[in-house]
Formats: sequence, structure tokens, C-alpha cells
Amino acid sequence: MIGSVCRLPVSAHAVIALTLVATPSAFAHHSGIEYDQSTLVELEGIARTVHWRNPHILIELATTEENGQEVVWQLEGAALSNQRRRGVMEGMLQEGDQVRVAGYASTRRPAHMTAE
Repeated sequence: MIGSVCRLPVSAHAVIALTLVATPSAFAHHSGIEYDQSTLVELEGIARTVHWRNPHILIELATTEENGQEVVWQLEGAALSNQRRRGVMEGMLQEGDQVRVAGYASTRRPAHMTAE
């Protein structure tokens, strides 16, 4: 299967996305003070961009509010080394995939959240 692209069902992408948010201890090397850790935010949308590079996975997630307005969230995922240990590899989440994530919204930057 070298050189081929693995296309997973949406449910598999949801599991992968939730893995991005499964480890609160990932805050250990960053201060979590920017994020409201008292309120878990859940989002569903389309991954516009996915950047698999150190130190974190960065995702732009296009969501639609109840009024129909599109909001593009900036998601900062866990470190690549943490993702690899969990079995999440580059290419499992790609641009255009529908995903559901949970994390903590920034108190300083609008439409920005950690997806650890």
C-alpha cells in the first residue's frame, strides 16, 4: 500500500479527532491559563487545513453557527510525538474531512481553542 491514500469513514475521523483532545496532561509544557478549562467546547465541521508539524498539529476547522454564519476555528492539537504514541499518524486527518472535536476555547483569541 506504499504511496496510496487511506480513506477512512467519517466515524474513524471522529475518533482520530477526539484522540487529539483526550489528554489534559498535554498542557504540561504549556501554560493552560489562556484557555477556559472550566468549559469543554465541542465543535463539528470541515477541516480546511491540517498542518502536521512540530511542535503541534494545527487545524483550521470551518463550522456553521445556528444562524448559518460560518466561523473558522484555529485548533492547536497535541505534539506530534504524543499523537504518534497514540497511533495517530500523519495523513489520517486530511483537508476536507468532517470532524468533531472537543477542547477548551481561548480567553484571549476569538475562535481559537486547544484540542489536546
